Amino acid sequence: MKLTFLGTASAMPDVSRHPSAILAESGRGAFLFDAGEGTALQMLRLGVEADRIDSVFVSHTHPDHAAGIPGLLQWMLLSGRTKPLSLFLPAGIVRKFKSVIPAFLLNHGERTFKFHLFPMSGGTVVEEDAFRIEAVPNSHLAPGLTYEEQLKKGLDSLSFCIRESTERKVIVTSDVDGLDHLGAVAAMANLLIAECTHVKVAYVLDFARQNRIGRVVFNHIPKQMEPPDESGFGGDLAVSFARDGDALEV
Repeated sequence: MKLTFLGTASAMPDVSRHPSAILAESGRGAFLFDAGEGTALQMLRLGVEADRIDSVFVSHTHPDHAAGIPGLLQWMLLSGRTKPLSLFLPAGIVRKFKSVIPAFLLNHGERTFKFHLFPMSGGTVVEEDAFRIEAVPNSHLAPGLTYEEQLKKGLDSLSFCIRESTERKVIVTSDVDGLDHLGAVAAMANLLIAECTHVKVAYVLDFARQNRIGRVVFNHIPKQMEPPDESGFGGDLAVSFARDGDALEV
């Protein structure tokens, strides 16, 4: 599995980083996790063509995680894409999001490809043989509410677990208010991609050690943070701080 960091910034605009977007590629397809502003431009810069993406998974619809979707869809239309695209959204926001497409006139004229919206709650959302993507609810948008209350208010937010065979497991967090929600999927993960705007680095490293996670890559870097020298930073853990354009194999 190859992972490419298209955008690694937090919500505050940063001239050195683009907003959140991660591309995961395997023999099962190419999957985009979040699409902040400028995702299409970053794909162009890194040589990722418009028809390469099979599905987009949105953790929540804060602009730094989802504002790039209209531009991405427009680029796909203008480039003559014909391959269907699946867009997976937190279940509570799907009804509201359906107004985005006509608001940006993305259904004006003839569409060259089929575009499907799918709601996500907890559990498996994609499964093919030994490949699986699971959505894991978190309480980033509404820490004081139950998940059912979050759904009703359209305040549900998700993390993701990507499994490729029994040997590869990657956890992706976008925005969270902690990591306890990952308890059922985190153990022995090969890689944890962890945001570090809303949770402390030390807390993430403790969680990784407790769950015997092999590697941690920090993402969603706040503008005011100066990433430390990575050599020996994590002690017994392999730790790095993502930069736009970074790619790694798992």
